[in-house]
Amino acid sequence: MANAFQFPSRTSNLSLIRQDPPTAAAEAARAEPARAATPEPGALSAARELSSRFAAYEESLEKLKRINEEMRLRLAEGRQG
Repeated sequence: MANAFQFPSRTSNLSLIRQDPPTAAAEAARAEPARAATPEPGALSAARELSSRFAAYEESLEKLKRINEEMRLRLAEGRQG
């Protein structure tokens, strides 16, 4: 599967630099592929998976923080009692 984005060649970049700015801008607009390309299904799936894992991580972290606070309170009560 080919990537939707391809980098322009080095020589095309140099030729754009040597041109006057309006011509260079017009040439660059024609030369560069659209950056807002539709993401590949695999990339979208991977992004969803990472998002899901991160949400689960945050939930687990909050649970651990609550457990830690409970243990801290129990320890403080044990030292006082």
